[in-house]
Amino acid sequence: MTVQEMLVRMDADELISWQAYEREYGPVGDKRADYRAAQITATLKNLPRADGRRATRQVSYEEELLKFESRTPKATEDGPEPEPAWKAHRASMLQWAETDRRAREKKAARGKRKTPTPRPGR
Repeated sequence: MTVQEMLVRMDADELISWQAYEREYGPVGDKRADYRAAQITATLKNLPRADGRRATRQVSYEEELLKFESRTPKATEDGPEPEPAWKAHRASMLQWAETDRRAREKKAARGKRKTPTPRPGR
């Protein structure tokens, strides 16, 4: 919905109600979704791994929150254009998932080797 459509559909009382709601409960829309996604990502990274190891340090949701710059960074004479924040975030999640997958495979392989030998009379 555009601003013009919102002004046509919503009266001042409803707009004031939404502003009060946002002040009380936090942002509505994409910004709130970014906070939720960051919280979920941090929670997943802080879970114990499949092999029982814990994360080396606890990750906060602020670290996982996507950061947007006011302008697009340009390449400098020192080097190429920096990677966008979402690419770094995606790479970090892929690395975490790969580490977790390897740990699960190792655990499964250890479990297969330890087959109990049958005991007579049982």
